[in-house]
Amino acid sequence: MTKDVMGAIVEQLSHSAVGLIRRVEDKGSEVVGSGVLVRIDKRRGILTAGHVAELFKPESDIGWVRFTSGSRHRTLLNLTDAQTLIFESSSKWTKTDADLAFIFLGPETASSVEARGVFINMELNQEKIEGASPEGRCVDVIFGLVKEYSGKPFIEDGEFVSDMRAVAYAGDIRNKENGLYEVELRESDLQKLPLSFGGVSGGGLWRVYFVEKQGEGEITGIMLAGIASWEQGKTIACQGYERIYQGLVLGVREKLPQ
Repeated sequence: MTKDVMGAIVEQLSHSAVGLIRRVEDKGSEVVGSGVLVRIDKRRGILTAGHVAELFKPESDIGWVRFTSGSRHRTLLNLTDAQTLIFESSSKWTKTDADLAFIFLGPETASSVEARGVFINMELNQEKIEGASPEGRCVDVIFGLVKEYSGKPFIEDGEFVSDMRAVAYAGDIRNKENGLYEVELRESDLQKLPLSFGGVSGGGLWRVYFVEKQGEGEITGIMLAGIASWEQGKTIACQGYERIYQGLVLGVREKLPQ
């Protein structure tokens, strides 16, 4: 896979991927985790890991960081009109644990976010996953913030800013058990990996199809296949789409109005 193809993948994912940060007094901001903008029927919100949602649950607002190269996109999201549904969250992970949450945004907040980003239609996404595979090769990509790469706060245009960095790593789903996916990162990227993937939790696991012709690449399909949950060495465990649809999506439909 060429760098041009990976760049095109990141550009597309950036429209629906978000980083979640919280303000720390006298220290700027710190990474809480990552998430994906999703739409469940008419409900708009952020899909993330349960343990990530636990971290900012007591806060009145969080920071939302767009992953757009060349510029910083920071928005403060006030969550006073939001509902957070944590379906499971635990500090000790097993292959039977689910680790998922949905932050249901109020109409005004959701409209503000939609002006800058794209909510993934979960019904259409399910049809893509369960339908015929698009043309070309496929790669699994995990995309989210990395706490280790966050820089020191600085002043810019009179604002107190904390520098954040997102990463996209290619890998392959090597094992599926009880709806848990184990994604092994590809060897060519291992020397570039951080010591810890803290902050990636809640980020999307994306299955991307592409074709390469005469040195140029074309993306033929992108679908959300899971949510990053925790790391084991250079393997990242993700909540697979079965858990998302059989657990979280059904729960959202039962507990939240349209």
